[in-house]
Amino acid sequence: MQKYQQALQKLNKVSVFRKDRATLANMLKMTQLLGNPQKDLQFIHIAGTNGKGSVTLKMCKLMQSIESCGCFTSPHISSFRERIKVDNQMISEEYVQEHLNDFFNLAERSNLELTFFEYVTCLALKYFNDMHLKYVSWETGLGGRMDSTNIITSPLISIITTIGFDHMHILGNTLDLIAKEKAGIIKQNCPVVIGPKCQPYEIFINEATQKNADLTIVQGEFLDFNDENNAIVAASQKNLMEKYCNNFIHIRIQIQQL
Repeated sequence: MQKYQQALQKLNKVSVFRKDRATLANMLKMTQLLGNPQKDLQFIHIAGTNGKGSVTLKMCKLMQSIESCGCFTSPHISSFRERIKVDNQMISEEYVQEHLNDFFNLAERSNLELTFFEYVTCLALKYFNDMHLKYVSWETGLGGRMDSTNIITSPLISIITTIGFDHMHILGNTLDLIAKEKAGIIKQNCPVVIGPKCQPYEIFINEATQKNADLTIVQGEFLDFNDENNAIVAASQKNLMEKYCNNFIHIRIQIQQL
């Protein structure tokens, strides 16, 4: 317990933001030193101003109906370990303290200055890989294009829940600029689902066209946020089953149960 708390105390002293945010170079170098654990995992990548945490949890539960699934979310409410789960079981304190300390030493030896979230992202990738998982429900931390989660190259699907004014000092002070940052998780030939409040739609249509990514826009009137999130999950489920039918044909869970 003491070593775990000491590791977290050291992590909490790490800078939250980088002075030059417009780069994933340090993340790419660090994951390379770790053996690129992300390359053995298949991701459902979720971004959005609101609703992304809820959709991340729902997509994880959906995937658990066919196989064990990792879940990466932020921030945590009561325990740091909430951020990294497998089948709703939190990462152990022992794993956190051992590997965070390894990462601190590795970064120092390699002259890499990582942010708080970059360390946590590396911890999640290493853990999911060590757990021999196939699927991960993967929530962005901030924005999308330059978020540390965006080192993945070919997600099963990208999901963007909503666009609104958040972190404007970093993402931009217009909805167009914020949408462009979120649209950065759209990848070549990978399907993408966006929610009804992801306007301006043109930003996502243009990005999807450039990336040859099949785009689904969820539309309609919804009773509440949960109803809207369920519609986004349902559209994502349909996309997974249509594009990867042999892998996901056994998904049988009812969306309302998520």
